[in-house]
Amino acid sequence: MPPSPGNLSICMYCGVLRIYVEDLSLRELTRAELDEVMRDRELMAAITRARHGIHAANCESLIVSHGIANELMGIVGICASSPA
Repeated sequence: MPPSPGNLSICMYCGVLRIYVEDLSLRELTRAELDEVMRDRELMAAITRARHGIHAANCESLIVSHGIANELMGIVGICASSPA
């Protein structure tokens, strides 16, 4: 389903939260919009899960793409347990 104005977007690279506007470009949320999102526990839980998944995938991709050996595998533990 294509996005609609007012839908939220989470960057698959860095996890930043943005909102779609009328022309379907993205902009930062206003303080009021961010406060509204933060009051919605279910939405915040979904955002947190998505950000954790993005962060974990990016850590795994970094390790695989750079052929990092066992001496750096400690980073995997950090990546897997670090909040987004």
